[in-house]
Amino acid sequence: MPCTVCVRTSIGRLAILLGVLVVPAWSAPAPRVDGPQRTLPAARDAVPASATIAVGTSAPKLDLPGRDGKPVTLAEFAGKVVYVYFWSSWTPTCQQDLPVLNGLQARYAAQGLQILGVGVDLHREDADSFLDDHPAEFVLAFDASSKAPRDYGVVAMPAGVLIGRDGRVLQVLGGVKVDRQAELESSIQAALKAPATR
Repeated sequence: MPCTVCVRTSIGRLAILLGVLVVPAWSAPAPRVDGPQRTLPAARDAVPASATIAVGTSAPKLDLPGRDGKPVTLAEFAGKVVYVYFWSSWTPTCQQDLPVLNGLQARYAAQGLQILGVGVDLHREDADSFLDDHPAEFVLAFDASSKAPRDYGVVAMPAGVLIGRDGRVLQVLGGVKVDRQAELESSIQAALKAPATR
């Protein structure tokens, strides 16, 4: 029969070992999320839309600095189908979305699609570091104040708003990833076929 002290010591060592193996999965440091970003939680699959802007309304104006510091406006894409994608470095889904959006931009640019990624990181260096690891092959703009997401009624990150050639909102989506790519692509195809009626 094993001694009580030996059993307790073995159980204690096992508990410590399990703690070392299991706890780090729950205690990993959270990404830096401060300021206005706290009001933009990550979108979940159960959430049907991540922005409250009404379909059929005119898309709010955008006038933001681009990656090179020059202004990027929604107006410069007049007559095109525009997918405004609100993203952040601290939302894991964005890592999966960018390759999908890069592919859509490449396939449909010649037909009149323009994807516009609006980064909402409070610290620009966080956004730049994210983009170094996850390149975006479409137009980028940055809004540390999160005014644009508020104008578009963004309630969760990431969020996407599809705008028709006439400047009106056609659809609101959360992250696209692979599971929603077909839905977004179908909407883009339909929007590209519609005539511009500004």
